Amino acid sequence: MVKVKEKNGTLVGKVKIRFHKVSDAKRLFEILQWTKKILRSPIIVKDVQEEINCLKKKIQDTKDKKEFNFTILYNGEIVGSASLDPYGVDGDSWELGYLVDENQWNKGIATKTVKLLEAYAKKEFKIKKLIAITHPKNIASQKVLKKNGFEKIKLLKKYKLVNGKLEDRLLYSKILH
Repeated sequence: MVKVKEKNGTLVGKVKIRFHKVSDAKRLFEILQWTKKILRSPIIVKDVQEEINCLKKKIQDTKDKKEFNFTILYNGEIVGSASLDPYGVDGDSWELGYLVDENQWNKGIATKTVKLLEAYAKKEFKIKKLIAITHPKNIASQKVLKKNGFEKIKLLKKYKLVNGKLEDRLLYSKILH
């Protein structure tokens, strides 16, 4: 468990990640609903049952060590989702991702989640590099990555298909020691 502190040093809560459970589906579905609107995410889950099915697949993928999917907890409450996925063919690089409920923004949760994902990657695997891909307008996510020692590598032109249009993304990277 990692303690979260604001800039003034006041303790505001505890952040923890754990593997997904099927029982997380309803809350994660709620979080995804605003994500589609605000972040224009290509995540399309129509209802809680579809989220349950999606979680079952993610849980199996985690058991099979294809990718690792986590639920983010803040003071024991579900506030988001995170992942570590192999990236590229060499297996040396892994992509991390995170999504935090907008009602929980500005509490350091995403920053601590990235630290936890990195610690997990270092402990469990011989990963040499972590990458993250974010929307150029997602300044908050870019700040999270920079706080965690990631460097902006390049703009990926027309990288992600969203609502029938190719959109740009930014690639960030961190070499692990």
